[in-house]
Amino acid sequence: MSDQKNPSLNQGSDFNAKSTANTWFSAKRKSDLGRKLVQELIDSGIPEHLQNYLNYKYVSKEEALQLMGYEWSGWVVPYKDLEGKPYTYNEKPFYRIKPDAGQLKPNKDGKKPAKYLTMGGAGNRPYFSPLLKVQKLIKDIKGNGNLIITEGEKTTDSLVANGFTTIGLAGVWSWTDGRVE
Repeated sequence: MSDQKNPSLNQGSDFNAKSTANTWFSAKRKSDLGRKLVQELIDSGIPEHLQNYLNYKYVSKEEALQLMGYEWSGWVVPYKDLEGKPYTYNEKPFYRIKPDAGQLKPNKDGKKPAKYLTMGGAGNRPYFSPLLKVQKLIKDIKGNGNLIITEGEKTTDSLVANGFTTIGLAGVWSWTDGRVE
């Protein structure tokens, strides 16, 4: 039987998952994230019971085209400020996408394509995990608490899920944001 959210996966088997450990979820999942993304988040250290607080979602090629101008299926995550207000670019919400495997090809120089993409020209934004509120860590960002700055949404969410006050940046090339001269 096919997974309706991600037709490339058959129920009961996911050959792309990193882990073979028992993850305590069945073919009838509680979340709307899709089995593959649930497993990817577990492999990244984000417990399943916290995943429904996150804003990740699987999108079709058509949905990705409308959201970001890219015609790739995969999962997206919106960026929001500490109060939960979406960041925007050209009056559209600011998203990052991780296209499904095999859709991106190496460039002309043979370099591997990026794993995560932002809308062209949109620059960078800080990623504030929705788990900061759940874990009661927002006060540490606004106050004098310790703070970790890291790369990527999953790393940020994993650290916050495990009790570390963390802000994420979109990627290692964030310092090349072309909007600022």
